[in-house]
Amino acid sequence: MSNLVDIYGLDFEPKNFAISNEFMQMASKVCYTLGKNLKPFAIFAKDYQRKAGVLDFAQLGGIADESKTMVQEIVSILAPFLETQGYSVDIGDPVEIKQMFYDYLLSTSICYIEIPKYAKMRDGSGHNTYDKYLATKNMKLLALWLGMSEEECQAKYSAKVKYIAGEYDEHLIRFVKPTYSVQKGNGVSTIRKAVDVTKMSCIPICMTYAFMQGFKSILDTDLLEFTYKKDAGEDRVLVSTLNHDLIAKYYDTEFADKVMRNTDIGSVNQGGMMLPQNVTRGYARLPEFGASIYDETGVRALNVSRVYKIRKLSVEDVNMSYIRVDLDNVFNTLYKYLGNITDYEKLYKAYVQLTGNDKVTNPSIESLVSMFYNYIDTYKFIMGTSLRKRVHDMMISNPEIFPNYTGLKISAFQSSVSMPEVPTGFVDL
Repeated sequence: MSNLVDIYGLDFEPKNFAISNEFMQMASKVCYTLGKNLKPFAIFAKDYQRKAGVLDFAQLGGIADESKTMVQEIVSILAPFLETQGYSVDIGDPVEIKQMFYDYLLSTSICYIEIPKYAKMRDGSGHNTYDKYLATKNMKLLALWLGMSEEECQAKYSAKVKYIAGEYDEHLIRFVKPTYSVQKGNGVSTIRKAVDVTKMSCIPICMTYAFMQGFKSILDTDLLEFTYKKDAGEDRVLVSTLNHDLIAKYYDTEFADKVMRNTDIGSVNQGGMMLPQNVTRGYARLPEFGASIYDETGVRALNVSRVYKIRKLSVEDVNMSYIRVDLDNVFNTLYKYLGNITDYEKLYKAYVQLTGNDKVTNPSIESLVSMFYNYIDTYKFIMGTSLRKRVHDMMISNPEIFPNYTGLKISAFQSSVSMPEVPTGFVDL
């Protein structure tokens, strides 16, 4: 057991907002190597990650005993300790094993947490989303984050991270939340209710940092394609590079300069790590190679913890068809066309192409137009730029009902077609 304590114990100096024991040192080195090899990782991988072959740290062999997993080694230390505290431990319960491992990660590092939830909109519709924040149970690390003494942190916050009553048996966990904003700098907030670990994701930020440092060395010069999950569950693909000259070659220098100004893969020094400003939300901002030159920022938010595939591309592999398309105005352009279309069959075909819904039961132009508006209003925030691209593709492939549409910023459409006002009651996006 003493060997396990030497490997996984807490009595070590902190580094990168983690206790620098053998486990954390090994984890950071592995994550850096994974990044260099474009191999994503997870901790207690979800179904989509397992199917993609993502490396799951919860399945890796133990450091002291390779016949066990690291999780089993950690549980063998924590279970006896928890029993001495009066808790009834069931090491055969997979949720309880996950709970103990997350408890350990939070006790040894500052972690990025995600908890799924369902958000309702004002109109009654809803979509999947997440609570996202940093979390820790370790007062030494919190003291470093806040720039105060460990003793002061212990006095103020140690009680906030301890189990209350039957919380452990209900698979709940407590922690404090390190916070950051450009205006206020580093801070901390507490939680009112313990959090259910069942569907929680928990990754030490030092591991994510090491992973990003690994793939950044490739991203600095080459094109990488990241496939990841958005909050609502849809797949998203981002092609990116940090190569200013490559961006300028296919756009222009002014656009490349703007993109690099808006890029944030590491702009804030936190404990010796250069982290994105939005580290508390789990994402970096990377250039989108293939984006419209009219895009306001030219960058996209990449949730690194949900990346499940990375591959290197050449320019020839990238869809560059949207570079000169005014995607910001594509919804309004569609709406103005809809005011002039009278052919139901052609409009129905376009609607099915856009939405995949071929179960329209009310055969009238008015109802079909309303369905276009409702579809876009429902999915514009969930799908974002990908919906704009789909609308553009739909219009460009149906010239018989969208004549003269090119997607250009200034097109023949604007001077040759009368564009009526958006119908009353519709949202002008």
